[in-house]
Amino acid sequence: MAHRPAYRRLAGLPALAAFAATIAVAQPVRAQSDFYAHKQISVIISHAAGSPYDSFARLVIRHYGKHIAGNPTLVPQNMPGAVGMIALNTLYNPAPRDGTTIAQAGKSVVLEPLFGNELARFDPLKLNWIGSGQADVSLCFSRLDSPIKTIEDARRQQVLVGATGPTGDSSFISHLVNQLLGTKLKPVLGYPDTPNVALAMERGELDGGCGYTSTTLRAARPQWFEGKAINIFLQASLKRTSSFPDIPALGELVTDKKDREALEVAISTDPLVRTFVAPPGVPAERVEMLRSAFMATMRDPDFVAEATKSQFDVTATSGADVKALVEKLYASPQDAVQRIIEIRKIASGTAPAPTR
Repeated sequence: MAHRPAYRRLAGLPALAAFAATIAVAQPVRAQSDFYAHKQISVIISHAAGSPYDSFARLVIRHYGKHIAGNPTLVPQNMPGAVGMIALNTLYNPAPRDGTTIAQAGKSVVLEPLFGNELARFDPLKLNWIGSGQADVSLCFSRLDSPIKTIEDARRQQVLVGATGPTGDSSFISHLVNQLLGTKLKPVLGYPDTPNVALAMERGELDGGCGYTSTTLRAARPQWFEGKAINIFLQASLKRTSSFPDIPALGELVTDKKDREALEVAISTDPLVRTFVAPPGVPAERVEMLRSAFMATMRDPDFVAEATKSQFDVTATSGADVKALVEKLYASPQDAVQRIIEIRKIASGTAPAPTR
């Protein structure tokens, strides 16, 4: 039998080595792409069934799976309570860290550990942020027949505003506006959600509300915007938004440097209204799969059409950008953070409001 020269046998080794390396690299990639095949992804929803947060999460769920390699089935699980902390606590602690459980969270819950809330048993800097589906602005508003038309009106007389609980945005932002602008907003606690606040306004029990996002209000009462059935007198934002160009922004009315630093800590989470997040420890390749699929979902024409029909404006923020914003907020000046902590104490009733 003829033998090939030794140099020819040796010359083939680099090609064999390259082929073997290709196989070695391809195997984990294939394993990642096949991971979600025939699997379910549990989606913990931080608000109650039927709420705008729940409606948007379920809308995403209906389209998200087809953009994830393996086409997993997404299963919603409502876990409301404690301004979204129950959902994130569950995600961060007992939930599996393999990418089969994610959560949808609201914009304010991410700051709870920053403000020293011991009930927040999660570290936002370690979570894997997938992306946010909406950027929105919180509004302060009154009934059309209310004497409260402007910020000056709210400075002169008491304004009864509906609120959910002492730590929710509807209470906190009311107190924030009071402390920064000298208004007399008085949160009335105990309303379970935005539709119930709207109903109480329509019955004349409340003058209005403060700290509700425009999307949440529009989903609950689209006729308020179509027929201009409420008076919006303030945007709780750093600057005016294109949606409400004629309504003053809180940021333009706050001129004191220290007040403004505190304000930036309090309301810079507007891009995080409907945020999706995975727990720590999920393999990086799987996190990227979830992020890419989320952004593909936000661009999906069928998803956008359904969102528009449901009165949801889609303004997507990537997972990387969410992560960068969270890191920036957690690097805020300590005195600004402390100022917000004191206002939160006033909102919760554990500290008296300072006399102006």
